[in-house]
Amino acid sequence: MTREARQDIMSRPLSHPWLEEQDGARAGKVGHVAFLLRIQNHIEGYLRAFDMPLINPLISQPIVELALAIPGWHMVEGGRDRAVARKAYHDALPPIIRDRRRKGSPSSFAIALLRSKRKEVRDRLMDGELVARGMVDADTLAAALVSDSGLELSYMRLSALLDMEAWIEHWRG
Repeated sequence: MTREARQDIMSRPLSHPWLEEQDGARAGKVGHVAFLLRIQNHIEGYLRAFDMPLINPLISQPIVELALAIPGWHMVEGGRDRAVARKAYHDALPPIIRDRRRKGSPSSFAIALLRSKRKEVRDRLMDGELVARGMVDADTLAAALVSDSGLELSYMRLSALLDMEAWIEHWRG
């Protein structure tokens, strides 16, 4: 992102009624609410034209209300994230799952994909609208695409930029 684009975004404070109503709330609860805001654009799904209902039981109102009612310190009791769920399912989960400290992620797959398609990624991003319009700094982007460590550190941002360029291309027809 260019310095100008960053300054423009940072000059507008992040506001949402859910966050504004959190005055006096503990930081953990404000964090939970902020995470709920991040998923809002995924709740209804992308295939609305097919009239297929999208069901998200883990973010249904009763589950969200219960999770927000549990004190933050209880959620990480004993220094373990998801402590409430771990305790609830203690006897139902195999120890390797129940006792793990980290979850796997698709990071290694995403990084390998960016590495294997590096030239295509570079061409799409460097020749894309975001660079052309000065919304992304070309030098910073080029540096991230050159080295494997740049890909590893920036793969989520690079993926988001690729997503934006694909969206722009779609609407251009």
